[in-house]
Amino acid sequence: MVPERLDVATALDRMEGDRDLFAELVRLFVEECPAAMKEIRQALGNGDAHLLDRLAHTLKGSSASLGANRVSQASLVLEMRARSAALQNAGELIDSLQAEIDLVLPELESLTRKAIQ
Repeated sequence: MVPERLDVATALDRMEGDRDLFAELVRLFVEECPAAMKEIRQALGNGDAHLLDRLAHTLKGSSASLGANRVSQASLVLEMRARSAALQNAGELIDSLQAEIDLVLPELESLTRKAIQ
């Protein structure tokens, strides 16, 4: 079963309904995601499985806290691949992760714009 792309209700529940906290975490995620993905690609390019594991793990956690389930799941798959140091096809996993990020970022940004209004 494919998880819901964005589960805001669960994320807000984890934050005890604090919409300001949610908006701040979304803002940070949106700002930091491009740099994180650049680091992930660099780690793969350098063949650094340990760093790739750590970066994917961090992205998994931050996306999960926002309810970005498919980003979190794609990060987990990449993390497990890096942890096993089997980096073949990791580029395809990174591309899948980027595709999920590209789909969820506009949704997250839209939610924060609505919260501000």
